[in-house]
Amino acid sequence: MLLLAYDTQYPEPLNGKRPIPDAFGAAFVLAPDARAPALAKLTAMLTDSGAECMSEPLLEQMRTSIPAARSLPMLSRLARRESGRVVLDYLRHARLAVEIEPCS
Repeated sequence: MLLLAYDTQYPEPLNGKRPIPDAFGAAFVLAPDARAPALAKLTAMLTDSGAECMSEPLLEQMRTSIPAARSLPMLSRLARRESGRVVLDYLRHARLAVEIEPCS
């Protein structure tokens, strides 16, 4: 399965109410098992814990202003091949907690 999140500027009048400052996209190929070469095993669940922020101010600004960029903390951990739990903004009253286990 391909999971794709992409945001770009909305047409008016939506842009006036919900401006998107820049385009951003993230894509994940999801499979039920790791028979093919896999980057990591992901386990997701809803949580009410606070979302993880980015330490770099420009990345944090992007994460909070572009909905698809909410994936940046997870993308950062995957790129560094770090295991652990990352919490992403999802809904107003719920976040998505993702456990990351890098594959060998």
